[in-house]
Amino acid sequence: MTPSLTPTDLARLATAADALLSPLASPDGAAWRTRVTGAMRELFGIDNALFVTTEGERLRFDCDTAPPAVLRRFEQLTRAEARTGRIRSVDTLVDTWFQRRAAMGVEIYNEPLNDRMVDYQLHRSTIVNEAVRPGGMYDFLGFMTATAGHELMLFMGHERPGRSRFGSDGELPVLRALLPAFRAGHQALAAVGAHRAALGATLDELTDAVLVVGPDGRALHRNTALVRLLAADPQRERLEAALLLASCGWTGTARRTATPRAAEQRVATSVGRYVVRASHLPPDLLGEAGGALVTVVRDVAGADAARTLPARFGLTQREAEVAQALARRLTNAEVARALGISPHTAERHTERVLAKLGVRSRHEVAQKLHEENDTLALAVA
Repeated sequence: MTPSLTPTDLARLATAADALLSPLASPDGAAWRTRVTGAMRELFGIDNALFVTTEGERLRFDCDTAPPAVLRRFEQLTRAEARTGRIRSVDTLVDTWFQRRAAMGVEIYNEPLNDRMVDYQLHRSTIVNEAVRPGGMYDFLGFMTATAGHELMLFMGHERPGRSRFGSDGELPVLRALLPAFRAGHQALAAVGAHRAALGATLDELTDAVLVVGPDGRALHRNTALVRLLAADPQRERLEAALLLASCGWTGTARRTATPRAAEQRVATSVGRYVVRASHLPPDLLGEAGGALVTVVRDVAGADAARTLPARFGLTQREAEVAQALARRLTNAEVARALGISPHTAERHTERVLAKLGVRSRHEVAQKLHEENDTLALAVA
């Protein structure tokens, strides 16, 4: 049954179509999702909208209004099929729907249609009972389309049942009218994804550690060299936060400049110093404007500082190794395991290191080593 649309409905329909068509016109993905959600809320009267996309072997769920526990439950009950890029589920009923949807070419849906497609057994679904209902998505409706190696699902619903603006029969024609716009928006997003996948594969071949940051400030890709570098530093969270901070002046389409200059800063952790550089990432590489490329290398001065410890403080080579371990807040037992010595020997080394450095705690050891790094860096400069 085709609903009778008022002039207001038609205006809202046009607004929704414009929103769906323009993922690349928005500053970032989050802004596009917010715009689409607002348009769908005006048109259908929905309360919540969940976007589900495939990213390799994982699924990404985006919904500003769903409780975190609900999103976690969605994640637990679904998976991505890496070979095909399809969305799958550990919930047998929902997975049956996914398979039948693909076979039948269903791209728009609502709750009554989905119930029919699983032989009226939807009330037994784990996802429905443990994620959809708690997430405020009664009388749900939405889109699901596929491109090569990528599926996109927009799942919408109401906080309470019985609030469908067009009724279960009237919703589907309205969704069908919007389907071409949804498909076009999905294809644009998939094209961006293809750009990013190609960029990531290229960066993984580099020996330099590189981070790609999107226009919204979110880390999009850590290349293999960066993953290894972060894994080797106990303060990896601090280092990665510094990388994201360095990108802040370079992300977002509003901050583009014609001739960007690389931003450079130095970051120190308990085990070394790093030089971090950020610059704009050309739109033709990322697939959209406003991204940043951040590189990080070990500071030669910071690396040399570890070798100066014995001479500056009268430490043996073993004591210098213990000092580095203490700066990482390792206990004597952890120092013993890390260096392959007995706990008693580790304790004696710790006492001697503290005495030679003139400090009383591991925290002060870390401060001392940072000061040594800074002193050497100034000398090199």
